[in-house]
Amino acid sequence: MPNLEVLDLHGNVFLHGEIPDIAAEQTTLQVLALHENSLTGEIPASINNLKGLRHLDLSGNDITGTVPETMGDLIDLEYLFIGINEFDEMPFPSFVRDLTNLTELSLKKTSLTGQIPEWIGNDLSLLRLLDLDGNKLTGPIPNSMTNLTNLIFLLLNRNELTGTVPPDLKYLNLGE
Repeated sequence: MPNLEVLDLHGNVFLHGEIPDIAAEQTTLQVLALHENSLTGEIPASINNLKGLRHLDLSGNDITGTVPETMGDLIDLEYLFIGINEFDEMPFPSFVRDLTNLTELSLKKTSLTGQIPEWIGNDLSLLRLLDLDGNKLTGPIPNSMTNLTNLIFLLLNRNELTGTVPPDLKYLNLGE
């Protein structure tokens, strides 16, 4: 299917198995929605062959392992939802820093540990939604989060954050 732009198979709870390797570079696929299925195994490193991808939703499956750093090659991504899976504990994925076109990012219940990186508020300035709910994130909320002036939804609940809330967060238009 060389001209396929949208592949949406979400909500098929009996759809199971692993996400197959993507053998060759594919530039036409813009939307890959595989959420709310019973997919297992790891995200293949070859996912970076989906060069034209703007929307990737793998949330609500049984995917394991770690998130491949090759996802940082998907620089056109605007929407990345990979939460509610069975990933191994891992720090905040550094490849996310390269996805500067992101407007929506959900890493909900992805077994994240450590601190929220300071760069998130500087490098992901287009974010309108940031969902880090249900992880094991520790430490303070980075002051740089106040730079996310497009942010509407900020979900940091059910973590192990400490310290004070950055006072300038009140200037964000959250929830409006």
